[in-house]
Amino acid sequence: MFDSSDEDYRWAVLRTKVPPWLFELINVIFIGTSLSTYYPASPNLIPSSAFIQNVLLLVIACPTVIAVTHPSPLTRTDGVLALTALALLAWEFTADNQQFAYHAWKHGKYDAREHWPGARLAWTKDDAARGFCTRGLWSWSRHPNFFAEQSFWVRLRSPPLHASSLLMAELKQGVLNLIPLLSLPDASPLIPADKTSFVDALRALVPLSPSIALCLLFLSSTRFTESISESKYPRGYAAYRARVSMFVPVLTPVWGALLSLTGQKGEVDDLVWGSGAREAENKGKAKAE
Repeated sequence: MFDSSDEDYRWAVLRTKVPPWLFELINVIFIGTSLSTYYPASPNLIPSSAFIQNVLLLVIACPTVIAVTHPSPLTRTDGVLALTALALLAWEFTADNQQFAYHAWKHGKYDAREHWPGARLAWTKDDAARGFCTRGLWSWSRHPNFFAEQSFWVRLRSPPLHASSLLMAELKQGVLNLIPLLSLPDASPLIPADKTSFVDALRALVPLSPSIALCLLFLSSTRFTESISESKYPRGYAAYRARVSMFVPVLTPVWGALLSLTGQKGEVDDLVWGSGAREAENKGKAKAE
């Protein structure tokens, strides 16, 4: 159940790594949790605004304005985008449920009947010993839920781009003016370069800003999350990072192929999906004794 006094586990770690004044600054401009969460003795503290998140949400909503000002009839592309959105929501729902089911298994509270069918995986003792989920969608992406959410917001800003051929032309010219090497030598420019400026090129790329802003936000927070995980499971999570892509699932086979070339794939796979994590844990206990 939702509890307003709860906090993201990462903030407790962050408080131990930065001075109190810096954490409060981060809280006010980014986290947005009431300071009374951290200081229960002062329940009347004013909640912080997290204005950066609000600005990001505003920027993400900007493509809606573009869609309104560049109207066009619905097409098959719109239908494809709608189905893509539903598929991404299903992906994220499945990933979150698989993570929830894993932690239930890890803590000995797993009952398959209580979990969604897509999360009823063949969990093993090795999975529990590993400490983090590497089954199901988590075997293709280290953060499949984040991947789906980022992709959903990217998809959300797609309609304004394909709704207007003029906007697409401006976008294409903006890219070519910023990165001339992408243009073929004999290609005639849509807008002559001598009649546009660097600022014009940047302005043409504005529709991409919501996606860029959100992806950068996810990338920074995900790296911090992974630093916490790797501090808990140094060997296992390092292997997981080497074997499985952070976000994009199609890159995971590429990482596997690269490990094969270096002769490390077998050992890494055992740590990520086999008994390697449990064997390493037993060796650690034996040394401690």
